[in-house]
This record gives sequence, structure tokens and C-alpha cells, in this order.
Amino acid sequence: FRSRLARRLCPNCKERCSPPDGMIKKLNLKPGAVPFIYRERGCEKCGGTGYRGRMGIHELLVMNNDMRSLVRPSPSITELRKMALKSGTLTLQIDGLFKVIQGDTSVNEILRVTT
Repeated sequence: FRSRLARRLCPNCKERCSPPDGMIKKLNLKPGAVPFIYRERGCEKCGGTGYRGRMGIHELLVMNNDMRSLVRPSPSITELRKMALKSGTLTLQIDGLFKVIQGDTSVNEILRVTT
């Protein structure tokens, strides 16, 4: 289990923008499936930062039989990551991008806390 705190967009000044094409591809969404997202702007209520408060983004690896069989022979980290993604594990970045789609935070903030 891994988690990070990401700043929450200020509800008073967040502004709509078009989602980046790379985000749509990374989430395997159809073009146009997400008409807009929000980005930070800044106002007096948030001290000009565009953010107010924090929220968690999470990654949870659930052990299933496929993962157990892979762990026993000492696999590489690349093999473990591939199997984890195949078995449905959401990475920190993917969880964060879903929160971007919900309007809770920005792409810039997710990239800041996950890279």
C-alpha cells in the first residue's frame, strides 16, 4: 500500500480547461469521454495558490494467486509491476488522474506528487 497527499483545487477559483491528450490515452478513455477538467488559478481565499486543503491518492497491491506464484522465484521489479497492472492494481498516478477527472485536483499536482 502506498499513498501520497495531493493538494485539492480551490472550489472558488478552479477553472475549466481541456484535458491533455496524454491523460486520455493513459486512462484508455475514448477521445471526448472527458469534455473538461479543472486547473488551478488562484484567488484571495486560497492565497493565490489555486489550492485549498489536501486529499489522498492511493495505490493498493492485492495479492492473488498469479502474484503469489510470481513472487516466489524472486522476479524483477518490472515483472511485478506488469503483473500488478494486469491484475487491476491502480497506480498512484492513475488514481490521481481519476481524481483530476472528478474535479478534485489538477494534472500539475498529480504529476508533482507522483514523479
